[in-house]
Amino acid sequence: MKISTEELKNLVKTNMEELSPQWESEVLQTDAIGIERYIEVKLPEAIRQVLLSVSPSMAEAVPFDAALLPQKNQDGSGVVSLPEDWMKMVSFKMKGWNRPVTEFLAEEDPLAVRQQNLFLRGGSLKPVCVIGHTPEGVLSLFYYSLPAYVRVHEIEQALYLPCPKEVDGGYDFPRRLMPEVCYVCAALVYDILGRPDMAAVMRERVTL
Repeated sequence: MKISTEELKNLVKTNMEELSPQWESEVLQTDAIGIERYIEVKLPEAIRQVLLSVSPSMAEAVPFDAALLPQKNQDGSGVVSLPEDWMKMVSFKMKGWNRPVTEFLAEEDPLAVRQQNLFLRGGSLKPVCVIGHTPEGVLSLFYYSLPAYVRVHEIEQALYLPCPKEVDGGYDFPRRLMPEVCYVCAALVYDILGRPDMAAVMRERVTL
């Protein structure tokens, strides 16, 4: 659900004004333009922090573009380039797998290294996915694996969380997360203002 930037900014300012003593309230009023700019700059980071901290069921995942096709390897493994706005993988399943992958390994994980071994890697019953980089430096998802005899690799499901981006004057994320986003944003602004004590109070109000 799209939430307007103005609505978000107003709630962040309300949170800050309710917490601040009189002299800080005057600062917020006299330097309103500067404060608003800080809020605008920190909103994407606040949304990102909240979305990364909640369970996938609380976020709104989106599917891969159909144009992102898997590149098959002869041994049954493969790789898919991640979307440019990718932030976090939620679910991935190739046709032929018994279940989707919902936990993804980093490329430096020892279990990720084991996927190079044909006898230790994941398969159709217990597939494994690794988030890493190709030799060319492209951020990608490496999947392990399908039987080597499978000629065509097809993605059955691929859901991810995109990086927060303002579009048409607003941000697209679940409205129920709006209070937490605005508390985190207020904390980030207080960090800029050199008030870690106020930032800590705002973070304590996040109830995720």
